[in-house]
Amino acid sequence: MFEMKKILKRLFCLAIAVVMLMSTAGAEGTSTYMAYRSNAVTISAADGLGIVSGTFVIKDLSITNGQDPDGRNYVGQVHTLENGEFTFSVGRSASESVASWFNSKISGYNDPSVNGDRTTFDQTADDLNFAFVGDLNLVVDTADDPQGLSVTFPDVVIAQGSTLFRNNWWFGQHSGQHTRDSDGPDTVLAIGSTTEGRTVYASFLRGGNEVNEISLEAIHVVEAAADSANKVVDVKNKFAALPIDGVQSNLEGFPGSYDPTVNHIQGYAQYDSCDHTRYSILTHSVGTAPYAHIVAGPKTGSDKWGFKTYLQNWKHPGGVQVMGDYLLVPSEQDAS
Repeated sequence: MFEMKKILKRLFCLAIAVVMLMSTAGAEGTSTYMAYRSNAVTISAADGLGIVSGTFVIKDLSITNGQDPDGRNYVGQVHTLENGEFTFSVGRSASESVASWFNSKISGYNDPSVNGDRTTFDQTADDLNFAFVGDLNLVVDTADDPQGLSVTFPDVVIAQGSTLFRNNWWFGQHSGQHTRDSDGPDTVLAIGSTTEGRTVYASFLRGGNEVNEISLEAIHVVEAAADSANKVVDVKNKFAALPIDGVQSNLEGFPGSYDPTVNHIQGYAQYDSCDHTRYSILTHSVGTAPYAHIVAGPKTGSDKWGFKTYLQNWKHPGGVQVMGDYLLVPSEQDAS
């Protein structure tokens, strides 16, 4: 019995010590506990794509006070993708100061009042362990470039936060933009360039996958844009063949009000994507939101997505017209 009491007493004291240690480690800016951790984030790719190799060159950083006493992380540091992962050697202690630094880097794509719109989560962070800004260089295996497409995405922001039981990662880009409404996936449109200087658009996913996974979902090298519309052959008969009565379709699942008595569809057009899928596109005024909506989806499917314009107080688009590879959307407001 005596030995049992001694064991219980030791366990109790150990528990108290652990609680005090964790409390001290989590204190903002005053962390006395520090242990370097190998923080690994996975860079993966969707079906049809492959990451051949990659580097991440740090240009700026923010780490919670006391979590890198040896200065292992610095501007100019090159991280090489190994086994599909970038690994950062740094301690883990969440702080509001790192989050504020991070938030300032990924907000206000077109409007300074729109916060967090350059991240996959389309929101700001509360507390973060660390955050890095750098150039993400990837060699990507695609159907069009089986030998590997070399792309640089400048000013990519990678950060790590923490929840009760695990550490989650954030991803964004200074020039990137989260364009879908809140019903869309956790993706950000990133802009890069090839070694030849050609512009590249890519979609990165962070959210809805593993908490330490950043997935390249799609990538497209921009070709020279066509600036002329397709000519319609036999215009008179084409118009005569249009149906008198259309089919009603209800738009649902989007934030804001789509009540036709207040808001309404402004224009309709079709366009072909780079993978030769024909899309239908609608412009829609939404008086309850600080931005206009562009709704798009495959013409033959039921999927549809809402895209934000992020232009402050631009909530009344006019019609829409596709002119070659250009989408023209006028505004019915005096000031926009």
